[in-house]
Amino acid sequence: MGTWNSRGLRGSTLEDFVNRTNEYYMEKNLALIRSYGWEVREKPEEIIRLTIPEEFDVVCQTYDAIAKAAGFDFAAHKGAHATRYAYLVLNHKDSATAQIRADVFVTKDGIIAADICSLSAGGFLQPICDISGQIPAAASHSSYPD
Repeated sequence: MGTWNSRGLRGSTLEDFVNRTNEYYMEKNLALIRSYGWEVREKPEEIIRLTIPEEFDVVCQTYDAIAKAAGFDFAAHKGAHATRYAYLVLNHKDSATAQIRADVFVTKDGIIAADICSLSAGGFLQPICDISGQIPAAASHSSYPD
């Protein structure tokens, strides 16, 4: 394992650094998802790197409204590089018959959005909320939970 100094990790490969970074984010993502009562697999089903568009189309505007309902400001990160971590939800009422997923979007600033969605035909997309479907009135997620 490499050692950290002012120039970065010495003796580590870029792959090691990326793996450690992903592990850090996955730990924080799981803490957020579980704080709402959701049970998910430890490892994400999918990790996608993307750039938030500078100009929002109808899809991005709709997603921003969903994110705002959960206390996130997705639009504040236009043009930012982000990573979407997608986790399989195990305890949703439809988990037995549909693929339900918790998505967490992360930038260098922390979590910028999170949602619960169904990948089934005619599925749904909703703000991350507690397992009963309630979104806390004072939801605010400016960074990772401690």
